[in-house]
Amino acid sequence: MDLTKTPAQVWRGNSSAHQPNPDDATLLAEEQNAAIEATEGSVAAQAASVAAIDDRVTTVESDVTDLQSTVVSGLINRDPVAAWAGTNITLSGAQTVDGVTLSNGDRVGAGAQTDPSENGVRIYNDAGAWTRATDMDDAADINLSAVLVEGGATYGGDVWKFTVADPGTFVLDTDDITATKVQDAAAIKDYLDAQIATKAGQAEFDALKASLGTASTEDADAFASSSLLRQVALATMRATLGRMTGEGGAASLTIIPRLVDMEGYVIESVAVLNGTVVEPVVLENTLSDMRRTLGFMEGGGDGSLIPRRVDASGYVVTTVEADPGPNAGTAYVIDGALYVSTGSGIRLLDDHEDRTWISAQVFGAGVIGTYTQDSIPVSVQVALSDGSIWLFGGYRIWTNDGQSNAEGTANDDRSIVFPGALEFAHRPSMLMTAAKDVWLGMATSGGASVELASDAITGVTDLVDTISAADKHGTISVSAAARAHAAAGHAAFGDWVPNILAWSNAEGGEFIASMLDGAPAGEYYAANMTTVLTSIADLSISAVYDWMLMQQGESDPATPTLGVNHNLLRAQTQAKAQAILGQQTPVRMVSTQASSFYNSSAGCRSILDEALADTDGVFFCTGPSYIFPWSDYDFLHNTSVGHAMRGEMEQAAIYRIEQGLGWLPLHMVSASFTGANEVTVTLSEDAESVTGWLVDEAGLANSGIALVGATVSGVAVAGDELIITTSDAASGATAVQAAMVGHGAGPRAQATIPRSTIRAVEQTGTFLTGAPMHKPLCHQEISIG
Repeated sequence: MDLTKTPAQVWRGNSSAHQPNPDDATLLAEEQNAAIEATEGSVAAQAASVAAIDDRVTTVESDVTDLQSTVVSGLINRDPVAAWAGTNITLSGAQTVDGVTLSNGDRVGAGAQTDPSENGVRIYNDAGAWTRATDMDDAADINLSAVLVEGGATYGGDVWKFTVADPGTFVLDTDDITATKVQDAAAIKDYLDAQIATKAGQAEFDALKASLGTASTEDADAFASSSLLRQVALATMRATLGRMTGEGGAASLTIIPRLVDMEGYVIESVAVLNGTVVEPVVLENTLSDMRRTLGFMEGGGDGSLIPRRVDASGYVVTTVEADPGPNAGTAYVIDGALYVSTGSGIRLLDDHEDRTWISAQVFGAGVIGTYTQDSIPVSVQVALSDGSIWLFGGYRIWTNDGQSNAEGTANDDRSIVFPGALEFAHRPSMLMTAAKDVWLGMATSGGASVELASDAITGVTDLVDTISAADKHGTISVSAAARAHAAAGHAAFGDWVPNILAWSNAEGGEFIASMLDGAPAGEYYAANMTTVLTSIADLSISAVYDWMLMQQGESDPATPTLGVNHNLLRAQTQAKAQAILGQQTPVRMVSTQASSFYNSSAGCRSILDEALADTDGVFFCTGPSYIFPWSDYDFLHNTSVGHAMRGEMEQAAIYRIEQGLGWLPLHMVSASFTGANEVTVTLSEDAESVTGWLVDEAGLANSGIALVGATVSGVAVAGDELIITTSDAASGATAVQAAMVGHGAGPRAQATIPRSTIRAVEQTGTFLTGAPMHKPLCHQEISIG
């Protein structure tokens, strides 16, 4: 019979995708059916022959499965060796092994030493003895260890295992070690080729065609194509396995097909680590999995083909060439760590000791997943570009607690008012009220809070900073922090930003006692917090309270428990959020030392003390506020620019904390006498004394460092050490004071704000003004000795 296209042409399909064209396959089937109806008897005979061939191919596949089981079971997978020595060799100096030119540090398998106790895996050294590899240099490491041989003319592709007679009494370098081949790559290939060629090959069909005659020749060709298809499927699966298990693997991670369609495409697979199946067991037949499989088969892992049509069973019908870039891939969770496989191979994305990953999925330019921390599940998004971790899902609540705003100083020449709209697809948000008396959604009256009605909060709107006759507040720290976090998220992902819901719990001039539960009558901070959280719950929006940006402190300069009370306020707010919003995660706080203290620095210093004592990872000291610009006529307040810079510093701290990097402000750790006229202070990190940065140095001596009981004559900074020299006996000193030089009681000018020119060497970011962001030295006093 005449065919529009030969079966071989149809089954080979498109040369780049190697898949049949559905229309060609349909036409071929119709032409075959016509021939089958005309030659029913011959077809029956041929069908019987094909069934027998199917049985033989099934046997071959079963043999391969049995061989895989034999290889995997009971063995301890070790890192591959570059070459295998099948005869006795000298275990030192430069030489080639099985035709492989080796480099120092290469792993070499020795399995046929005259003294069998010398067998094992050695590290090549062209100038000395080959020592045993560190993963096989102990008696307990040898028995049942298996290695893949990566190269060599004779042994390349083999797998060898090492055994000992009695593992319980075995002594390394004394007792015999036996090496046994457990997989012969060449033999497997020869066996499969022989089976296909002799039992399911074209020769049988050639003979069958001759016996059937000319009329049935093309029908026999059609059935021969079935055998050809199976041959292609096996070859494709072998090629897929080779790439998935041999390219860019993390440790001994292996991906084994679990379900393969008739074209050889992997539909489901199992992840195996060191011979043990790990979660997730099945990688479902999603589009990303198919893209990855096709990429391995066609592009060496670069994802050069993506599905164009997929049937209901997940089989790829047609494909299209594309370049998804390095971010297309699959995420894996192995032993609580997060790995991702992209076009550039498999790489570790996160294995922080405080995070145990339980699920992950690549989505766009990131991985959306869940980890547990302190037994609490946390949903996050991880940027593939830099591995940064971002809290994910619904609104993330950040609040400004205490007053850090520019009311009263927000005139044209010193205010920063951000535009209402951001360039991001998702914008930071704030609470919305029906009235105009809002401070990012919180009702205010002259800087002090008023009681919010239960229905005052009407919704959520875009974050704006406004100065007008009816609504004058200027820049607020949390607003700048939210915008900085949005910009950082946008830089990491390109098409996503964290959805921050910000508002200000404005308590200008209030004592901390007025903000805690049980405050005196007429103080509404605690009550308003409950009202706002209840309103958010009533709005039926998903929201998690993450951060309190604490600015209060100026009213409590002499309160030695100020830091403790800040943390208490955080705990009370956390209890409300968990009860009302239903969240499990903690509410955390960053608290800034108010540099405008006078009369006493006890309250300011206690904030740092509380942060250093915190072991729960919920309370942090950002550092002092003296580096932010001050109003030249109002000694109590920063300018609007200063408040924005404070928010940016707080965001920098929050970012590092959420990445698991932690945050410690620059502070003194210890002090000791190191000479008759010398005291040396150890700092928390490398530091430097810089003039002309953000500190007004007028009237400031010795970088803002003083001694109690001795006179400072000079200060030098070297690495993490602060060397103080004295003009009198250093032994008279009892304590070191940092950033405490300045005013005492009463009003003071900007130049007398307690401050220091010492800052951390590391730059943590850049302020909106363009100035580099460094941690300034904290307000602190420590004893000597």
